Amino acid sequence: MPLRRVAGGRLLPIFVSIWTAAGTLPAAGGQPEEAASRNSWERGKMFYTERCVLCHGQDGRGWDLTSRIARPPVPVPDLTDPSFMRGVTDRELLKIIKEGGTRLGKSRFMPPTGQWLSDDEIRDIIAYVRSLERRPASGQR
Repeated sequence: MPLRRVAGGRLLPIFVSIWTAAGTLPAAGGQPEEAASRNSWERGKMFYTERCVLCHGQDGRGWDLTSRIARPPVPVPDLTDPSFMRGVTDRELLKIIKEGGTRLGKSRFMPPTGQWLSDDEIRDIIAYVRSLERRPASGQR
């Protein structure tokens, strides 16, 4: 199967790249949109694990002191906090992830990843991060 190198040096089968460019991915027994959404989330999780987990933690709650020696130099936002996540748009997240925290007045410790990740890969991360948001307990809003 022919492969093509993408951002970050990863190799992907060409047929995946073609389907992704078309905006849909084939699904066994599902709608293309559902498959695209599921694959976007799965790719986002992979990219998050590669690029974000060291500071934002495996579960998105921030620095994981059980697996780190020292705290980060600044507070890391809890990506599972509904009030925080609802206060930032996907466009803002894309800009922060792509260009770094200082582009939107955030921490200089949030590095720009646009040189390693494409906009589509960053959107996949955003889809995954949005899935981490804690839901309020039943009866609460």
